[in-house]
Formats: sequence, C-alpha cells, structure tokens
Amino acid sequence: MKVCKNCNTEKEVSEFYHQMGWCKKCHNQRMIKWQKENPENAKKAWTKGNRKRASEGRVCPCCKNVFKIATSQEGCSLKCRFNLSFKKSENGCWEWTKYKSGRKKFQYASIWINRKRMQASHISYEMHKGNITQGLYVLHTCDNPSCVNPDHLYLGTHQQNMDDMNDRGRGNKNRWHFRKYLKKQCLEVIKLRDNGKMYREISEIVGIPESSCKYIYKNPHRLNKEGYAI
Repeated sequence: MKVCKNCNTEKEVSEFYHQMGWCKKCHNQRMIKWQKENPENAKKAWTKGNRKRASEGRVCPCCKNVFKIATSQEGCSLKCRFNLSFKKSENGCWEWTKYKSGRKKFQYASIWINRKRMQASHISYEMHKGNITQGLYVLHTCDNPSCVNPDHLYLGTHQQNMDDMNDRGRGNKNRWHFRKYLKKQCLEVIKLRDNGKMYREISEIVGIPESSCKYIYKNPHRLNKEGYAI
C-alpha cells in the first residue's frame, strides 16, 4: 500500500506511476488541467499523437531532412539543435535562447547531450575551431556568458579567466567589505581585543558578528579614511 501525496488516500502500488508520489487519478487530472492551460506546450508534449508522428518521421527545421527519433527534440543532429538554439544580435553575439544555468546576471548557455548538461560555448568552440586543450578554459571576449559566437571565444588559463573577471569588475578584488561598520566600531573591536577580551564578548558589546570581529582585528590596515572598514 502507498499513500498519495495529493489526496492523502491509501491505495495499491499498482495505482501509482513508477516513482511518483501522486496516484494515477490525481496525476491524470493535473495533466488534463495543464493541457487546457498550456495548449501550445501540450502539442509538443510526448503524447500518442507525437509517437505516431515520430514513427512516420519529422522534418528538421534546420536542414529540412526527415528523421525519426524517440524524443521531442527539434533538430535531427547536435549541429541542427545548436543552430536552432540561438539568435544573432546587433552587437555580434549569438544569444542562447534555450536552457541557461548560473546566476541571473551571468547565466551560461547550456545544452543537454546524452542526459548530461554541457556548456554550449564549449560545444560551439569544438564545432567551429577544434578540440579544447586539456587544462584550458573557454573564455569570452564579449563578457557575455550566454554568447556562443565562435569569434567571441578563445582558450585561456584559469589565471587569465580570473584576471578578466577582476578587470571587468566581477571579482572580489578591491571590493569593499564591512561597509556597514563605522570606523569607531572597528577601533573599539581592536581596543577590546588588545585588552584581552574574547571575540564572543566583543561581539556582544559592539554588536558586530564574531567572524567579522576576527577579520577586523586581523586586518586593521583595511580601515579607510571615510570611516568604514574595507
């Protein structure tokens, strides 16, 4: 017996789909509702109609070849899938329109190959320029992680990648820390520590976290003239 996570009803295991917490009835109701709310996406879903079309063959939007494949992917090959996944912008970048990974401001273009997520910039470099030397990274001249234009890609070391990041202002080098703490507070931390106080006691007196008190005391040279610790 198994309990459905949706209706909280105890049912036989045969009433559930494989490795799903919802019973078949609840799952089917949810899928019917989703198909009504998203008719365009429902057409692309893997349904009986799509299975029939796959057996007859589909036309690749990129190369116009007829292909048969047991998935809902658009292109017939990796090259076609890649060419259908970006748009060329005015600044010369090939903006990736499919799945992206990473932070919102710096999302990297990604593509799934054999159930593994790969960076699309690596695939672009290998397709247009050749193999990637072991130990080197694929870097962008345009500082756009979602760009897959091979003209904007080049190989570099880890140090080059870090230097580029700092030069473009995306690293922690020369960045201010502890801005919210006044110089008066920082000097008080140093004074109390010199008098033999524990960091835990200093934190309670000054109102600064214990870890920040340790950093301030060990880095007194990072106090700037404006009255903040950096």
